[in-house]
Amino acid sequence: MTLTDASKKTGSRANLQFIGLQCAFWLSFFCQNGYAYVFLTEKGFTNTEASAFLTLQAIASIIAQPLFSSFAEKHRRIPLKRIVALQVLVSIGAMIGLSFLQTSAIFAAIIFFLFGASFHASFSLVNAIGMQFGNAGYRVNYGVARGFGSFSFAVAGIVVGQLVRSLGVRIIIPAFILCAAGMIICALLMTSPPPLPDEIPKAVSVRKAYFSGAIEFIRTHRAFSGFGLATCFLMASHACLNTFIPEIVGSVGGNTGDQGLTRSIAAFVELPIMVAGTYLISRFKIQRILILSSVFFIVKSVATIFAGSLGLLFAVQILQIPAYGLFFPVSVIFANMSTREGERVRAQAILNVLGMGVGYLLGNMVGGPLLDRFPTVSVLLAATGFAVLGSVVMILTLSGKKGYLPSADPLPPNDSGSSSPSVNTLQESSVS
Repeated sequence: MTLTDASKKTGSRANLQFIGLQCAFWLSFFCQNGYAYVFLTEKGFTNTEASAFLTLQAIASIIAQPLFSSFAEKHRRIPLKRIVALQVLVSIGAMIGLSFLQTSAIFAAIIFFLFGASFHASFSLVNAIGMQFGNAGYRVNYGVARGFGSFSFAVAGIVVGQLVRSLGVRIIIPAFILCAAGMIICALLMTSPPPLPDEIPKAVSVRKAYFSGAIEFIRTHRAFSGFGLATCFLMASHACLNTFIPEIVGSVGGNTGDQGLTRSIAAFVELPIMVAGTYLISRFKIQRILILSSVFFIVKSVATIFAGSLGLLFAVQILQIPAYGLFFPVSVIFANMSTREGERVRAQAILNVLGMGVGYLLGNMVGGPLLDRFPTVSVLLAATGFAVLGSVVMILTLSGKKGYLPSADPLPPNDSGSSSPSVNTLQESSVS
């Protein structure tokens, strides 16, 4: 059977399986992270202490992701789905531990470090699974899968929000365990794409770029490196608006249930643009899409500052469409398109480290202390500042560039052997 025949036969099944994995991840993500800040403050921790634990979670994710991605690339015969399942299993153990948390800062630090090193570190490999299917020739649409993930996040926001309001914030513990167990099942039942060859063509010089250190990687991946720095600032802005949504909602008269509803609205409106992401890349240059999206991070932050009522805050979530909703799926595909075969698992890890790791670390480190000393608007101003920095770096990095592949050792035509629209086809069909 040829690769094309295999793609036609298993493409639909792989799509459904990847959609299931994305849905399970984002359901679990909301249960663990959506009310973590509320959980900690109800335990008596200050805003600064709660943000410190979430910062430690981000640091753990930063440390763990390169280790997992390196292990995955060195042991390509081990399916990524098994590594993901193990990571999620560890996070279930951490959540069980959270049920015993009282007021011990050390115990809380250990628990959130484990969350970062396991569950949050798994997302880069979840994304890599989708890219792996595409690179192997299966027509998996990442935007559709991520869109359904947003839908799941939105549903979780409504359901968990109501459960928290009626039963208390401790309900997130069994909710996470249930969703995470579903994620493990989804991962293990997935089709395993053929493993990548152990030997990469010398013309690609993957191992040279991979092992020669950070300076060499930056030199040969300048567009990706600048894009990664911009992503870091943009996700710091997103973290300020996302982590501290309880304070933002409370400042306009909302309650715990309204917090979940606000997150749900933002997630619901993301779905169409995420589904359309692949189509947009086939019609417009991916650099221009990323630049436009980065500008809307500024627009959303500024609009949130002037949202003086709960209704206006709900309305502002519409701006999630051209901001985070457009940026997220396109950024994952850009990371895949701007690196070579053999580098792409690591590229997803680096992107997630810079965005969900370092970006969230910056946002949480700045936001918590600001809330303990200044009004809520201070966090919104910080979000705006980070968004401006991210947009400026994105414009300077990608504006006017005709290409974004690594500068040394150009890729041979269709190096992955893929006809997937998420890899080479999109790059060739992008128009101005």
